Amino acid sequence: MASVAKGKAEIMRSLPNSHHHLQILHSSFHYRTAQTYQDLQSLESKISLCEILEAPQDYVRHLERFAASVITTITYGVHVKSVDHWIVKENMDTVNFFVKSNVPGNFLVEGMPWLLKLPRRLQWFRRAAEERRKQDEELYIKLLNDARARMKNGTIPECLSTQVAQVQKQIGMTDMEMAYTLASSFGAGLETAQAELDRVIGSDRMPEYGDKESLPYTDALIKETMR
Repeated sequence: MASVAKGKAEIMRSLPNSHHHLQILHSSFHYRTAQTYQDLQSLESKISLCEILEAPQDYVRHLERFAASVITTITYGVHVKSVDHWIVKENMDTVNFFVKSNVPGNFLVEGMPWLLKLPRRLQWFRRAAEERRKQDEELYIKLLNDARARMKNGTIPECLSTQVAQVQKQIGMTDMEMAYTLASSFGAGLETAQAELDRVIGSDRMPEYGDKESLPYTDALIKETMR
């Protein structure tokens, strides 16, 4: 999943206010801030347990719904009852595209970088990525406008969308920057534990008991899973 955050991060760095994007995500998903989401996670875990009892054969979908609903509730104030919810399905399309695109050797241009010197209209390998980016931008603006509509009629609970909306003009973020910032939480929320393990442990050794204090998110994830 690291490719998802990497791909969105590269896009965000091309925007003028990318530092605000990073500050917002860090403050919203920092370990201490994450502790305020425990009630939500507890509720969603109970729902997932009931789902597993009712349809154990679909346990993977139930766990995917749990993760997605926590993220969409925190970000957009939307509880999802199924992974077939449009927010989940369309975001997962983006996630899957990034994952497939980051397979080494998937594109001819990786081994033949001189192809980048061709006129842009002849760079056929760009088409799928550019079309995906267009679809993503339409999705993210759609999510932003949906959140704004619910803010206007008073049906949205406090969430990351409402918090960022309050400071958007103050920090000078465009709608597209705000939309990307909010959408980034979907990929980031799904990969936080892996990112923490990569940062603290790396790929050359296994985690040890002495690493526990340096792995607060992973530790909390394990406890919640075992609980």
